[in-house]
This record gives sequence, C-alpha cells and structure tokens, in this order.
Amino acid sequence: MILANCPFRLMLSPCLLCLLSGMAAEAGQAPAVSGAVLLQASGLQESGQQESGQQESRPQESRQSVERLFSALVRNPRYGTSFERIVRWHNQQGSLAELQSRLLDYGNSEPAKSGQPQSKTDAVLPIPTGCTPDSALLLAGMIALHRADLVVSIALLDQASAARPADPLSAWYLARASAQQGNTAAAVAAYERALQLRPGRADLLEIFREYATSLARSQQPEQSLAIWQRMESAFPGDRRVAQLVADSLSREGRWSEALPRFQALAESSEDPEQRVQLQLSTVDVLQQLQRDTDALQTLTSLLAEVEPGGWLARDIRRRIESFYLKRRGPEHLVTFYEEWLTQHPEDLFAMERVAASLQLDNRPGEAERWLLKAVELAPSQSSLRDSLIDLQV
Repeated sequence: MILANCPFRLMLSPCLLCLLSGMAAEAGQAPAVSGAVLLQASGLQESGQQESGQQESRPQESRQSVERLFSALVRNPRYGTSFERIVRWHNQQGSLAELQSRLLDYGNSEPAKSGQPQSKTDAVLPIPTGCTPDSALLLAGMIALHRADLVVSIALLDQASAARPADPLSAWYLARASAQQGNTAAAVAAYERALQLRPGRADLLEIFREYATSLARSQQPEQSLAIWQRMESAFPGDRRVAQLVADSLSREGRWSEALPRFQALAESSEDPEQRVQLQLSTVDVLQQLQRDTDALQTLTSLLAEVEPGGWLARDIRRRIESFYLKRRGPEHLVTFYEEWLTQHPEDLFAMERVAASLQLDNRPGEAERWLLKAVELAPSQSSLRDSLIDLQV
C-alpha cells in the first residue's frame, strides 16, 4: 500500500460540525486577518503552562537542525517528517501557537511583527529568508489543521489556495479540513480542484483514497465507489492500488464490490503465499455475503495447497473448525476430517485435529484410535504422544 507521509490521525478524529461563513470578500478572495485576531478568536493564545502540557517526552532536537528543516519546508510546504519535527520542537518550547501567528502575519505582509530579527534564545524559529507570503499562509493553515482548529485552518488554507492557484497540496489540505468540518460540498470541490492540478503519483493516490473515504463517511456510498473506480483507472495494472481499493471497499462493507477485486488479485498473483492470503480475504468476504458453502470450498482447496505444518495451514484449519463448530457441530467437523484423511492419509496434523474433534463429540475411543495411528506413523513427534497420554490418563 502506498501512503503519503502526512498526519492521518487528523482524519480519524470526529468531524466538528461548525460552519464557517463570510470567508470570501465580494471580490471572491479570502480576507487577510491578523494572527492576533485569529489566535484570540480560536482560543489558540494558550498560556505557557497550557503549552507545556503538550510537550513531548522525546529528546529535544538542536535549534540549528530544526532551522535547517524549516528553511527547506518553506520552499515546499507539505505534511511529513520535516513538518512533524518542527511542530514537535515548538511544542517542546510551548510556542506552536506563536509560530502560527508569526507565519500568518508574514503571509499577510505585516513584517513589522514577524520580520524583526530574533535572538537565538527565542522559543519561536525565525521565518526563513526564502519564505514567500503564500508559503507562510499555507504553513499557518497546516499548523491550525494539525491542531484540529478547523475554523481557522479553513480560513487560512482558503487564503493559501487562492494565493497558490497551481498548487494541488493547498487545495488538498483545504479539502481535508472541509471534510473534517462536515462540509462535504466544499470538500468535494477542493478535492476535485486538487486532482485537476495534476499532483505527483504518490499524492494523487492519497488524494483519491482520502476523497473516497470522506464520501463514505458522509454516507455517500455510490459517490465513494465512483472515486475508487476513478482511482483504479488512473493506475491501470497497479496491483498495490487494486489491493488498496479492495481492502478499502471491504472495510466499508461493500462486499459485492470487494469480492471480484480480491478474486482477480488472487488469480493473477505470482507469489504463492500472497495468493493464499488474498484467497483468505476472499473467504472473509464470502462469509460476509453468507455464501458459506463457497467459503468452505475455498478453504478446503487452500488446505490442500499449503504446507500441513505451516502457519497458513494452521490458520486455514482454525477457520474451518470455527465454521463447523459455530454452524453445524463437532460431529460434522469429524466427518470433514475423516473425508479429508481418505484423500490425505499421512496428514498427521489432520489426525491430531480429528482426534480433538472426536473428544468434543464425546467419542474418546475413536479419538484414541486416530492418535495411535498418528504415533505409529511418527513415533518421534512428541506432541502426538503427549496428546495420546492426556487422552489415556
């Protein structure tokens, strides 16, 4: 699975249903707002004691190394390792809100506050020389979104997107903030704009994934499926993308759409172990569709393909036994294993399992017969002897 390096934990938080109005002036441009006003309005002007409660226990990086990261980040603002390290450093200083304020003022061309020389003891990094106002606005919005301050982040990201009309990332991050706020229409418009701006391959994949997931969460399953299909068309023949779509549809409960994708992946896989795992995913979907007979047939076929003593065989037997014990009873499980042993007479693991099934069915004599036969075939296998002793005691 390809994942873009950005803070997805934001997408996992509950959507805050607050609406932001009056973001655009009559001319259609986002108004410039000072950092102090937004900080006061959004409650980001924390005290030093509140900020210190957010400090992380990791060792603090040197100021010099973080400044280098910051200089690189302002040239290419995006979520990722550099962003996280800069945020962590300011959290440790208790100054992340102040950094957001200075970036905002810099972006709104108020150098009197943000452009002053800063001492090396300042808890906020100076704005790098190469930072442009639109990059500063985007970074301020990214920080607000990182802090889950949706109203402020949408205002800032809307400004940044207007100032960076060819940048897919600013549109993407605006879409993410709008989706978290619950404004699906705004999120859809921003996601579509991000896609139209031709992002890089990794970003394109993640934008599609986020877009489809946000639609599913907003109870629009058909629209979500359409985005998954567009994603497949954008990456034809890419197995990783195909599996991502299949896994995502399965998680969303779209079993009928996920099944043919898992089946196609399994049929075309050239790796034996991967093929078995994909077929097991197919089994899970078949069971969700209540096609138990098909699921059991697939499991039985798989059991014949794998190494009897391997972990895949153990997993397959566990699934088969769970199916019989939950739906039919131990006597049917005994019948299954006895029929299996007529075709695989030297499968010691099946002998041990049929003995266990017979004990569940209160047939200890027959269980002992199978264990004696297994011990005779493999006298050095201690687990079989131990099972026989436990039965006879």
